Amino acid sequence: MADSLVEILNTTLDVTELPNSTTEHTLLTTDANTSYVIKDVQISTSVADLNLDATINGFALGSWAETLTGSEIMDVSSNIKVKSSSFPVDLVHMGYGLYNSSVGPTLKGGKLGISNNAVAKDNMEEFSLTGNGATASANDRNGFISSGNNVYQIYMNNNNTQIIYGWLNGASAVTTQYNVRSYGAVCYVAEQDAIYFSNPSSDLVKITLSTGGTSTVKTNAILSGSTYFRSAYSNGWIWYIRSASYTTQVVSVRISDGLQIQWSNLAGISYSAGTKLAVSYDEDSDKFYVYRSNSQTDGAITQSICPLTKTQMDALTNDQSYSVSWVDYAQVGQQTYFQLSGDYFGATMAGHPTVGDKFYGSQRTNAISTHDIVLCNFLTLGFTKIISGEADTGPILDIFTPTAAQIAAFGYSGPPSAIDIRLTGVKSTTA
Repeated sequence: MADSLVEILNTTLDVTELPNSTTEHTLLTTDANTSYVIKDVQISTSVADLNLDATINGFALGSWAETLTGSEIMDVSSNIKVKSSSFPVDLVHMGYGLYNSSVGPTLKGGKLGISNNAVAKDNMEEFSLTGNGATASANDRNGFISSGNNVYQIYMNNNNTQIIYGWLNGASAVTTQYNVRSYGAVCYVAEQDAIYFSNPSSDLVKITLSTGGTSTVKTNAILSGSTYFRSAYSNGWIWYIRSASYTTQVVSVRISDGLQIQWSNLAGISYSAGTKLAVSYDEDSDKFYVYRSNSQTDGAITQSICPLTKTQMDALTNDQSYSVSWVDYAQVGQQTYFQLSGDYFGATMAGHPTVGDKFYGSQRTNAISTHDIVLCNFLTLGFTKIISGEADTGPILDIFTPTAAQIAAFGYSGPPSAIDIRLTGVKSTTA
């Protein structure tokens, strides 16, 4: 038998080896004639919360770390497997707008990834804009969006007054006003650089933000509503609750052509001023998860899973009405646990682009005037703080998974994408 000091392994792992948080990757395997005493482990990565777990033949390596303390014996015919509960990093671009009465309209945006693993570029722009008469009161939602040399505001007051203002071509005063039907749907679709809304005639209208031009997608596309209208956008579909009379229904409208689906037989909710709406898309099941809240402060949050897949919905050719029961779950008091706050137009909840059991919310901080944006896990009751201490009137505007081109366009340096691992120790071989 011969022993020698060796570099046992020097490799790089990325999403090919670790495509999700549950996959185990076989890092090293020994044959019937080779064994190792592992003396040192070196790990290099830009992922702050890597949570890399390793096993030898299924038994946990408790001392596995960037610097190994002591030694680990790897016998003949053995294997080391690794997995990470936080790799690959969730690649999510988040944009949000806010209105602070002390500094004026402000745009913020640029968070890629989650928690400490975010590769962030905080683009904050402050504008001296006039002409909208916004009061920035507690009941207002003043989301600001920029596109090229154009700035837009989605202005909402108590839900029934909704206007989209445009400051086009660098103007400091309002140049364009788009009238939204009272209680009508409004959704910002970042990946299309567009706003979709319901005009006073209930048509679905698209604003192309780079030009300010409008086009009617479909006439009479949005059903009538009466009070506390809520809308959300996810993966090509606008979702909305019509009013307090429709506590077990939601409607979805395809933005490409205005095709409409009326859904019923969802779990009932107790409608109130605080009812919020978010829609997450679950990549694994290809289904939408619809979240609704019972009240502003202490109610349950209900998760309803759509009976059709996105693929099935995209294939539809005519308007539909579905009464098939949904899969529903309720977490009583969850809204209190997450400390979700803010009402009016559901502006303080947003869906997750790839995981059905997660959604984003606005969480009130100790300072009443500020909120944190948090990523909530519906099943585990856990949450991760994403953005800290923003103004009370700041809605989440867009959350989506960016393409490589979009990552470059936003000015990010790139997501955390690699784990370098080096093992050294003593190698033993038998003849």
